[in-house]
Amino acid sequence: MVATLNFNGLTSPTRLAMLDDFLKKQDIDLVFLQEVTHPNLHTIHRYIAHINEGTDRRGTAILAKEGIALTDIKRLPSDRDIAAKHNGLGLINIYAPSGTARRSEKENFFKSDLTYLLPADLSDIILAGDFNCLISNTGCTGQKNYSRALASVVRGFNLTGVWEANPLRHIYTHYTPTGASRIDRIYATKNLKPRKQGVETVAAAFTDHLAVVLRLSTDVPIVQRGRGYWRMNVFYLEESTFQGNFPTQWEKWQQPKKYYPDRITWWESYFKRIIRRLLMQEGAEHRRDRTNMENFYNAIYDILREPHPCETTATSLRQPKAKIVRLHNSGKQRVFLDNDAHDMFAGEEHTLYHALKMQRQESRMVQDVQDSQVDYHTAPKDILRTFTEFMRHKYDDLRVDEESFQFMSEVGNKKLPPDSKESLDAPINLEELNLALKKGQTRKSPCSDGICH
Repeated sequence: MVATLNFNGLTSPTRLAMLDDFLKKQDIDLVFLQEVTHPNLHTIHRYIAHINEGTDRRGTAILAKEGIALTDIKRLPSDRDIAAKHNGLGLINIYAPSGTARRSEKENFFKSDLTYLLPADLSDIILAGDFNCLISNTGCTGQKNYSRALASVVRGFNLTGVWEANPLRHIYTHYTPTGASRIDRIYATKNLKPRKQGVETVAAAFTDHLAVVLRLSTDVPIVQRGRGYWRMNVFYLEESTFQGNFPTQWEKWQQPKKYYPDRITWWESYFKRIIRRLLMQEGAEHRRDRTNMENFYNAIYDILREPHPCETTATSLRQPKAKIVRLHNSGKQRVFLDNDAHDMFAGEEHTLYHALKMQRQESRMVQDVQDSQVDYHTAPKDILRTFTEFMRHKYDDLRVDEESFQFMSEVGNKKLPPDSKESLDAPINLEELNLALKKGQTRKSPCSDGICH
């Protein structure tokens, strides 16, 4: 299976992970990428990256699945094309200059660079990439950007487009607010046409281009790597988020070691269960995110199938694509599991660590409470109801007995005795100040109202 996709110069780890998932899900053997700006494609698992960075850092790359050996790799300094061979099949990936202002540069690119890479000694050739132009009038809705040089090359090397256009339904690979076009294409020699099993456009949320995927039958068997013998999916251990947080979590996991008689018991009874629970939880979250992403991808295809103007398609596609990117990012940023009692498996025995943890939780819990009617409650619902009623009436107006208030205002001395007045009017001496300071608590300072804060 061969695919071509404009990568848009993406370098973020989230979008690189999305490219990795895209290749695995579509089971692509060879992928031609354009607008490659960083040599970090070597992190794609089970793929070997051949990159042409060039001088403009807007290069091209061919990713081949492990087991597919590419030979005679050619890279031009312009970084806009890369070529290779595989078992007598010529592979050319190009990224043509864009814009109508660079039309002459584009024509020279097709006349000189492209013809240099096309092998004259091979009868089977696949030419793919982002051509940024058309050779027919049915490939766009906006301004036509026709290339005579590319049309001449296609005719001269006996190439044909693998996409069979449907006059009743036009398919495009790039949507903008001003129109839509099919600038991402795959050409193949007519000798390969009997091997074609199908061609389709596939949505990719991490770029504004659609991928073109060509399925070909081959006489040479391709080595397929199986799933292996892992009982659980351990992909999470390879993520950068897990590896970055692992040292902190490792210290946390080692704290309960003192509650076990030896390290082997801690490893068997505690640590293995933690890792197992972590991987199972991450697998469940990953499957849930997969379901959500499938729904968003279905929304993308629904937008592409709707008969609305192509000018509004680019705006409509942004929302589901952004949600898919956020789902991938949230999967990478997912936190580690807690070791609470409710996280234990059914039948798992409580260790001393879990017993002490539950004791600390119970010591912070309210076991009983007395309400305003001097009734005791121990049930959780009654305790919650008692606190609710208390907080509801806590700041209500207090009822005052007018007779008692009048009585309190009449009792006691209304005038200070002469000796008390003299003592209050006297200035504060050092002995009184020292005594007041000593009455305060340690590391507490009184405010202007005399209350420590």
